[in-house]
Amino acid sequence: MPIIFQLLKTLSPTETDQVNALPFQDRERDVLQVMLQMNNRIFPSSTVCKRLGITTSHLDKINSILFKKVIEALAGHNIYHQINYLDQKNGLWKAALRILKHHEHKVIASSSDKTEKFEFYKFYFEWLLFNTAVQNIDEEINRLNDEILNNCPRSTYNETQLWLKISIFRKEINISTTKADFTDPEKQKALFLKLNNLIAEAQAINSAHCLYKAKLCGVFLNNLLHNFSQSRIYISKINDLFLGYKEAFTETEILTAKWHYAQILFFSSEFEEAFNIYHSLYGRINKNEPLRWHIYIAEYFQICLVVERYDLAEEICDNYFAKFYKDSNGNFFLSALIQCVKLLIHTSKFDEAKSKIDELHRLTTKTSSLQFQFALRELTAAHHYLTKDYKTALTLAEKNLKFMRSKKMHVLIPEYTYHSRLIKVIIKNKQKNRQFDPEEQAMFDEMQKSTLAQYGHLLKRLIAI
Repeated sequence: MPIIFQLLKTLSPTETDQVNALPFQDRERDVLQVMLQMNNRIFPSSTVCKRLGITTSHLDKINSILFKKVIEALAGHNIYHQINYLDQKNGLWKAALRILKHHEHKVIASSSDKTEKFEFYKFYFEWLLFNTAVQNIDEEINRLNDEILNNCPRSTYNETQLWLKISIFRKEINISTTKADFTDPEKQKALFLKLNNLIAEAQAINSAHCLYKAKLCGVFLNNLLHNFSQSRIYISKINDLFLGYKEAFTETEILTAKWHYAQILFFSSEFEEAFNIYHSLYGRINKNEPLRWHIYIAEYFQICLVVERYDLAEEICDNYFAKFYKDSNGNFFLSALIQCVKLLIHTSKFDEAKSKIDELHRLTTKTSSLQFQFALRELTAAHHYLTKDYKTALTLAEKNLKFMRSKKMHVLIPEYTYHSRLIKVIIKNKQKNRQFDPEEQAMFDEMQKSTLAQYGHLLKRLIAI
């Protein structure tokens, strides 16, 4: 599918008017108008060529020209602004990657300015690590790593090298969490050993930024393992860095640390305090940086559900998630829509929830993230038991358990099975007029903690029905 076609499908009415006002050659405008008039998500190149009387190669050339003119009109000539613009538009990472590769080939490769090269490759490297939609990036990451080191100032070589190592380590932690052996004590020991070595290296070269980055990895890793007391120690040390090097850190770095602290509180079930921090930070972040802040905004939304601030949850849906609903191929479409479903179920808007659940089932594939598939399955079951369709809810609960066992979720994160197990227990208890046994009560209590509480509160409603 032409990148220009994908871009045009994301434009607001104002942006469309802006594009229509641009000076185009006759054939360029013809192709543009055909694209703007199409409602389908697949671009039929052969049909368009036949309709306009042009060859495929001519159409490809026009598409390239159109993309260049449109992106420059909407985001300016600076490629960094263009990349940031495309990240905001959602689902256009291929377009962003194309711009980066084209700029490298046409400008950077022939440049003798090492500072220009350094800044470009560093930006490219960070963008690639942040953009989870890009697959199989290891080889490209290694290449960019070498380019950064080849062009960095000699005075900062050691710091830059360590910064790169820590950045790649954070990616390694992310990948490790998707594998069943993440629960292996030896695997965890190896990760902490690497973390401690990186911190020691940062201390040895007295780099505040590398220490910050490494200790943030410590927060992230300990949060994943529910070692929240250790996470707090790392946050405290980061705050000490902020005090000791007041001018060294950007607002984004400071906000990121505060978000991580809010996350610790959320995961520790300190809901009200966590909510207050999420709420204060939400108004300070740049919401035009979805790659950087999306996960945190999603967490803020979830804790709004837990503390029953549905007014704020709805505001987040309307002002943030809604912009991703337009493009079902986008990076954040499924995530945004699943959050909307959560709100609808929590506020008992079951007909609307059913419609969106059906849509999500149509769009979900086996390649969709495991976390998303899990959430959709759980919410589908919740919809059935809260509308008193207990028979279907029981069937779905059993299917969900089989799905989680097949993915080794019961080994990786046992608590994720509790929702489905408790659906079966609560419905059968209703039929037999019995109470929880100690093991069942323990599972139910666990479902009222941490991020599980967004589902645990729905189980409370099931009991009350």
